[in-house]
Amino acid sequence: MPYSDRAGLKKNIMAKISTFLTALLITGIVISCNMGPNEVGPFPTKPALAHNANPDVSRELHKVIVQEVLSTSKYVYLRVTEGEKKFWIASRKQAVNIGDIYFYREALMRVPFESKEHNKVFDTLYLVTKLVPADHGINGNKKNQIPWYR
Repeated sequence: MPYSDRAGLKKNIMAKISTFLTALLITGIVISCNMGPNEVGPFPTKPALAHNANPDVSRELHKVIVQEVLSTSKYVYLRVTEGEKKFWIASRKQAVNIGDIYFYREALMRVPFESKEHNKVFDTLYLVTKLVPADHGINGNKKNQIPWYR
């Protein structure tokens, strides 16, 4: 093949590659322009956890009086009364006294629930996220303070 034919063939291949890359670039620009900008507001418009996300979770405020305490290595099981109702709740391990009044808002109902440490099966047990003593905001209440907040 003469030298001039090779130069023309190279030129032709380079022109095709250049045309292909230009077409690819234009296609990418057109596709990205059709997608439009992403608009993100400064704050989420929906709550992080919808109240009806899990129907087993109660989010009503409950005021309970402790009737019985069963402690384990990680949790405390409490038989409590709320009005005329008597039931069991469980929360993280903490000092709890019979007769004390507590509040809680979130509880997940478990039916049945077995405590292996006490070898006991609770017909219904409410797993409480945060158990708050009724006197938590009273000045001078030292027994229920969290140690790192003193």
